Amino acid sequence: MSKRISNYKSKWNTFFENWLNSPQEVFENDIWGKGHTGKGKTELDPFSLPQPYLGNPNDCSVITLNLNPGPTSDLRIYKDGMLVKKFSDSENYFEYAKSFPQMNLENHPSRFWIKQFKWIDSIIGSDIKHKLPFAIEICPWHSKKWKALKKISPELNTYIRENVFDIISEAIHCSAIKTVLSVGKTYYDLFGLESLGFKKLIDVTPENYLNINGLEWPMNKKGQLSKRYFSIWEHKETGIMYFNTYSLGSNTPPSDKWNDIQDYLLKNYS
Repeated sequence: MSKRISNYKSKWNTFFENWLNSPQEVFENDIWGKGHTGKGKTELDPFSLPQPYLGNPNDCSVITLNLNPGPTSDLRIYKDGMLVKKFSDSENYFEYAKSFPQMNLENHPSRFWIKQFKWIDSIIGSDIKHKLPFAIEICPWHSKKWKALKKISPELNTYIRENVFDIISEAIHCSAIKTVLSVGKTYYDLFGLESLGFKKLIDVTPENYLNINGLEWPMNKKGQLSKRYFSIWEHKETGIMYFNTYSLGSNTPPSDKWNDIQDYLLKNYS
């Protein structure tokens, strides 16, 4: 295990020890609680069990980049939520998070992760399906809707680099798949911010798909070209490739009908 990963795990284990004692105080002292709290649907919630990552950065099938844990539920509410109790009974946050605990609760299916796992399985191949992904969050705090980061302050840029991209640069060595996955237009916009240091390698849209090796573009129910978009970006400092896909008005991963295009891009551009 690299020193950086070890420090990352220790940092979050300590963070959660403090959170169990005083959620509000931890939030107010966190960078996201200082000027990035949001309003209305984008407001971050100090009293829902945060989620900086899920899975094991030292042994994973693939790395997925996530914005934040999204809407909360009674399962995560301090102090009596089922997942909060499950975490409290664990040795530390790493031991709690490495098995994707929300996937192991009876009668509480995680629709988000069910879809994500199905999509990931279509990419990783049957030989490594026994491994779980490592899902890292840009922001660990819950909110109903993500607050778009159209401009990132130097302080937040440092935080994201140290707690996301630097960790990915170490965890990628322990990942069976060497390209980081993301779903949603917001990532496309983030990768385009100069301060984060990405370079776009390819951008595939319904308008230019004919350039993609003659692959057939799926149609929607109206018989029109489906509005799904793919791109691959290189993180210039580390050389790590980031794959992004999104469809208009939806944050869901692509269905199996996109496998040929998706596989071609991952094979030839990452």
